[in-house]
Amino acid sequence: MIHILDTARDADIGVINIGKQKFGKFCTQTNQMSVDPVDGRWLYATNADGNSLLKVDLATSQVAAPRTERGDQRTRVLLRQPGTSRAYVSH
Repeated sequence: MIHILDTARDADIGVINIGKQKFGKFCTQTNQMSVDPVDGRWLYATNADGNSLLKVDLATSQVAAPRTERGDQRTRVLLRQPGTSRAYVSH
């Protein structure tokens, strides 16, 4: 679950429900999040316990493209290259 906050009012205004990945594991431990610097509509998040790289559509607050890694790898860090569509993922 990712909470959406209004930082001006210091209030919780919504939730993005990540749910389960394709192997049935819940995605509860989000390690890193980043808004796409090229297209601010997308939020990328790494998730260790669900072993996923998540792409969230911020316009709809829905997971658009979960990418589950192999069972022996854990997605830890996501780094976007500013001004490009390139990202680096660490396992």
